[in-house]
Amino acid sequence: MRAYADTSFIAALYHPEAMTRRAVAFMSSLQEPLTLTEVQHAETRNSFRLRVAQKLSSSEEAFRALAQFDRDITDGIFTLVSIDWPQTFREFEKISRKFTEQGGHRFADILHVASALTLEARVFLTFDQRQARLAKTLGMKTPV
Repeated sequence: MRAYADTSFIAALYHPEAMTRRAVAFMSSLQEPLTLTEVQHAETRNSFRLRVAQKLSSSEEAFRALAQFDRDITDGIFTLVSIDWPQTFREFEKISRKFTEQGGHRFADILHVASALTLEARVFLTFDQRQARLAKTLGMKTPV
């Protein structure tokens, strides 16, 4: 089962919040690593730093989260994958054209869903309800 996680899911693994228990419980059930594109990698790392600016984390906490994230990649919890970006943006355009006017989807949300489709993910992990509905509409399971 190939699973794709957006940043809301990944960040919950590193910063205690309401959804952390659900994210950790799901991770313990996985049999294979979560895929991680360059965009997910960059967005997740930036989200850890953004928490400092938002006064949700200290610089030290962000540093520890970044270090643990890097260790988890090295340890195979996540696997960095190459993605066909031209194909992903074709998927993006199809999704945007069909769903954005009615659903109000943001660029990053559609990019994550399009990336998951390009990677042939069967499961989409997010705590964003609008994004979850979009992924579900496009045939992915959203178990968290």
